[in-house]
Amino acid sequence: MKKLILALAVAIFAVATTGAAYAADGATLYGTYCAGCHGPLATSSKKNATATQIQTGINNNMGGMGMFATILTPTDVAAIAAALSPTPAPTPSITLASSVSGSTVTLTWTIANLTGVSSYNVLRNGASMGTATATALTYANTGMANGTYTYEVDALDSTGTVLAKSNVVSATVNVVAPPPPPPSPVVTLTSSVSGSTVSLSWTTANSTGVTSYSILRNGASVGTATGLSFANTGVANGTYTYEVDAMGSAGMMAKSNVVSATVNVVAPPPPPPSAPAPAVTLTSSVSGSTVSLSWTTANSTGVTSYGILRNGASIGSATTMSYANTGMANGTYTYEVDALDGTGTVLARSNVVSATVNVVAPPPPPPPTSQGVTLTSSVSGSTVTLNWTVANLTGVTLYRVFRNGVSIGYAKTLTYVNTNVLDGTYTYEVDASGSMGTILAKSNVVSVTVSVASPPPPPPPAPAPVPAVSLTSSVSGTTVSLSWTTANSTGVASYSILRNGGSIGTATAMSYANTGMANGTYTYEVDALGSAGTVMARSNVVSAIVYVAPPPPPPSATITLAGLVTGSTVNLSWTTANLTGVSSYKVLRNGTSIGTATAATYANTGMANGTYTYEVDAMGSTGTTLARSNVVSVTVNVSPSSPPPPPPTIIDGGALYTTYCARCHGALAKSNVKGASAAKIAGAITENEGGMSSLKTLTSDQIKAISSALSSTGQYSGDCLTCHTASGSVKPGAGPMPGGSN
Repeated sequence: MKKLILALAVAIFAVATTGAAYAADGATLYGTYCAGCHGPLATSSKKNATATQIQTGINNNMGGMGMFATILTPTDVAAIAAALSPTPAPTPSITLASSVSGSTVTLTWTIANLTGVSSYNVLRNGASMGTATATALTYANTGMANGTYTYEVDALDSTGTVLAKSNVVSATVNVVAPPPPPPSPVVTLTSSVSGSTVSLSWTTANSTGVTSYSILRNGASVGTATGLSFANTGVANGTYTYEVDAMGSAGMMAKSNVVSATVNVVAPPPPPPSAPAPAVTLTSSVSGSTVSLSWTTANSTGVTSYGILRNGASIGSATTMSYANTGMANGTYTYEVDALDGTGTVLARSNVVSATVNVVAPPPPPPPTSQGVTLTSSVSGSTVTLNWTVANLTGVTLYRVFRNGVSIGYAKTLTYVNTNVLDGTYTYEVDASGSMGTILAKSNVVSVTVSVASPPPPPPPAPAPVPAVSLTSSVSGTTVSLSWTTANSTGVASYSILRNGGSIGTATAMSYANTGMANGTYTYEVDALGSAGTVMARSNVVSAIVYVAPPPPPPSATITLAGLVTGSTVNLSWTTANLTGVSSYKVLRNGTSIGTATAATYANTGMANGTYTYEVDAMGSTGTTLARSNVVSVTVNVSPSSPPPPPPTIIDGGALYTTYCARCHGALAKSNVKGASAAKIAGAITENEGGMSSLKTLTSDQIKAISSALSSTGQYSGDCLTCHTASGSVKPGAGPMPGGSN
């Protein structure tokens, strides 16, 4: 105990005298406080312990570590953890590059983190074909035939073991055979210069088989001729060489001599610099079925109009900087604007903007109601005067007057006079109609009685009975079905169907189907016609509301991608929705295609440590991209092989007894507490028997070891002797204790 206290005092003194600089040296701190229990730093039993784990051991007094609570600062603990976690050795690598000159492929490479290299093995198309010394880092593969080859380089140690492999490079050799020597010239060429024009003329000793002449300036073709002259116009100042090749059906037949011509024209002053091209910045907005475009230009010099493009096709033009594309169907569109000059040349094109039109169909209007028209009546003799008022009613074009349910006339004002009415009681009502004959509102019904004092005139002769037509309607989808009955169909040859007051067809039966109707409210009537087309009777007016909700847009095709990393392999899997016509899937890593799959999985093997993004494109049979997946990011982090765990620490119960107990209870062999159980020892410490509370720093495993030592003449007895000798050493082949400790 005195030695322990002395060691602690020395350690505390060392910390106090060396200060913060000493505390920051993790290796020194480890050697001072930890090496006695856990061995040298290089082979420490606590390799890779974190600062959190060390601090937890101090806070919980694990193995007596509580004594360091006032000695080691958090900075000291972090320094010790850093010393226990050395940085892994960097991965060796070889970076190979190639170049081709003629029939020679030259390889060069650089190395990183690579030692012990004795030589390099060069492989072509996977087969070894030469070696290079450890210091060469280059290799020339000469005399190669035309073709494409792959190359790799292996770094070898003195035993021939491969230390590292380079990347694979590709090299293509394409040696073009030299052209045959040109035929002896038989074309004699002369030249002259006038202004910026060089005039050439030539003669031939023999023009048999010549079909044309190729004119070359400074070795490059500038034109052809079938005659024996050529004018090279618009030539800039300078000195040029000219040649003429006589060409036959099989190629060049003869080459002329070379002549030189110098052009020296005094140039006019340069034109003023042109104005910069206009930059067009386009924006869009959507209101209902109208897409409104507006744009700005950084420079509008020379711009006379703007061309409007939708989905890449022209749809109109504008002279101002705005355009409204009206009446658009639901959907998503792209727009661009071209700045045009007076000749229609495109000076600049704007950015592309996207606009989505989504017009929700309005709900059908409510059916007509009797509200809105208030009708009153008065009687004078045989005249009935009707007056009405309207409230909150717009769009009225005329009023239709009914007596006893039968239309008797129309009015455009708010009054109607019905004259020469016979004695009797009548009902009147008024319908307010819109521009298309739509009934906007019905009035209340009023009843009047006509009673004239003078005797009525004799009744007129009874007319032939008139058919009364009673009309009903029903709606199914976009079809309005009409049916009617007549009280008397004598003389009726056909029926005329009216919609919103206009004829739309005829029928000989008592039904009619008005198909393909757009959403809206319509009025219908039926006229009973005689053989001469005379209207014999008109039906009542019925109203029909057509409203068919537009079909929902088709669901969007989607690909849902997920990625899982196992070692150096990235496993991709995906699901699709609303996707048809897929022939394959293209897999992209960091935006670049790396392979294809026909199933919904893909394994990207042999990946180096790093973070990668992946996407999957669904491809149609023609190679069209049908849909693209979400982007997933994965990280590959393959740790180097971990060293085997250190051998388990054996708690020496005999040594612990000698340190903490022998002073009071005598030597282990003659201890006065022989056979004391671990529970009894722990209880005595808890109850502070004989001042034993000072041993609270002992762990339960240490107490068990002391109890085991007290249970036999040696350190172990009972079940422990299966793996340990009585003196405390571990028998060969002993396994771990139940629960994980040794």
